[in-house]
Amino acid sequence: MYYHAKDYEGHFRFTEQNNCSLPGNKNNCTGHLVDIPCKWYAYTDSQIFWNEIALDKTVPGKPNGYSSSDFYQILAASHATRSPAMFVWWYPTEIIAKYDLQPVALPKTTRECLQNRPITGDHDRCDAELSVLRGKQVGSCGYNAHELEKVLALTLKKNDISVTNEAERSPAYDMLRNIRISDFDMVEVLAEWDSRGIDRYGYDPREAVCSWVAANLFENQNLTEFIPPGFPRKIEDFSYNDNSGLLPGALVFAFLAVAVVLSTATITALYRKQKVLQYAQLHFLALFCVGYFLVAIGATILATAPATATCMAIQWLVVVGYTVGIVPLLVKIYAINHIMQQAKRMRRVQISQQRLLGQVTIAVFIIATFLSIWTALDPSKKTEEPILTSPEGTVEIQVSCSSDSPGWEAVAFAWEGIYMVCAAVLAFASRNIRQEFNESHKIGNMAYSHSLFLVLRLIVRYVLPYAGMHYRKVAATTSILLSADSITSLSLYFLPKFLAIRRKLKRGKAENSLQRSNLFQHRAYNGSSLTMTAIGASHATSGFSAGRGVDSLGDALGSARSSASRSQQEKGQVSFSLADLDVGSSKLDLVCNDKSENV
Repeated sequence: MYYHAKDYEGHFRFTEQNNCSLPGNKNNCTGHLVDIPCKWYAYTDSQIFWNEIALDKTVPGKPNGYSSSDFYQILAASHATRSPAMFVWWYPTEIIAKYDLQPVALPKTTRECLQNRPITGDHDRCDAELSVLRGKQVGSCGYNAHELEKVLALTLKKNDISVTNEAERSPAYDMLRNIRISDFDMVEVLAEWDSRGIDRYGYDPREAVCSWVAANLFENQNLTEFIPPGFPRKIEDFSYNDNSGLLPGALVFAFLAVAVVLSTATITALYRKQKVLQYAQLHFLALFCVGYFLVAIGATILATAPATATCMAIQWLVVVGYTVGIVPLLVKIYAINHIMQQAKRMRRVQISQQRLLGQVTIAVFIIATFLSIWTALDPSKKTEEPILTSPEGTVEIQVSCSSDSPGWEAVAFAWEGIYMVCAAVLAFASRNIRQEFNESHKIGNMAYSHSLFLVLRLIVRYVLPYAGMHYRKVAATTSILLSADSITSLSLYFLPKFLAIRRKLKRGKAENSLQRSNLFQHRAYNGSSLTMTAIGASHATSGFSAGRGVDSLGDALGSARSSASRSQQEKGQVSFSLADLDVGSSKLDLVCNDKSENV
């Protein structure tokens, strides 16, 4: 058979060197050796010459010898025609498993032999002299056995190092570094590759490797020995519940903050006609309650499991809530401070309510625009991140809210810091304003309180996660801080006003009771008559004012009796009128009228 299109094109023939039937060639004929291409390094000339192997590797018409394509065709033809052939080829190779080949044993390899190998420059044997190729006899031993070398792409290591999250890192690079494969294993892989014949230089090598790995993963070679520690990963079933009770506690505290805001708004509405609330401007108080109500709602949502719809909603509620709650107070304090400063210069100032509310609207519009851009370009959304929780490879999927860029949230925190600085500055500048209008002390305390909570939130957000705190604990702690901030701010601002209203109402009841019991009472002192009349509306227009600081209506009456006794001794019978009692300032004004003349 001279031709088989699938395997080879050609046939074997005799040459002058290997045809032993020629006259005179019986004792010196040689066999033919199929050598590897002369561009590849080999020591064939030295081995066949010094070991007296009667083979010739000359190829008629091909001074550089056979090509690799020729080699495979000759091998296939030899197998198909059952013709003996001698080859020089590398090992391991797929042809060992495909064909029944027998290796030729050459002299044992020694260190001395390796040191005396023929030197052919860059192993190019095509143009080298025959004497150089033969070299010394001591260098004609067999080839030295060597381990297979692994070649790994540099990008594989770079990609492995670039993964900062240990839970997401692939074991591929470490496993490839650890794995050891023998020549026999490589022969099996190459044989599988050669047998497929579908996509020889495309998909077939990949499929051959995968098939061999599947067959040797647990048996034979047992590749599991090369798997790095901690692999394969063990994924835990994720639950957002916190066994420490921090999340339920945060949710209860958030509900408490909502209740405090609603209670504050209700009390403010019930006593809206009280002067202390009128002076504070009811519409600003309403905005204050609305703002902290939004913050409390944000704290409530933050204490629940993250969802795509709620992640960005939390940012809107908290940032807009603080803006609506605090900026109106800053605008009011600034306006009052401006009025007082202009009054010192004897200048008339007109400030409309619409202008003040317009300034608040501008601040809300600015932050709403920022939040809208944030929502459109890079919204905070639900993300799942694997977290390695143990060296044994246990991985927990952490669900959290985050944007691709951390800069958005940093700007939101900076916005809070700006109006906290403004609050502190305005509180200090307004410290000498009349007390009925001055809220600098309350605003200052609120600024310091909110600044403290802001710093704590920054620590929880940017420091504790790097210390290993889980996101659910970070969210629960942040929710508690938001709730505590809301309750503290409402208490610092509204509680003194509510207590003042309570004291005033109590004193008002006591005043009305005493006025009813002492109305039109007459007493005689040494024949003289003293009449005490509770009028309670306006001062008398005649007489003189004998007022002094007193603590109660009883003290006021005692003072009146003493004044009456002295007047009786000096002028005779006199009459006193209790004209006005201002409980809030604890001052009593008395008007004395003499019967005969005005004193």
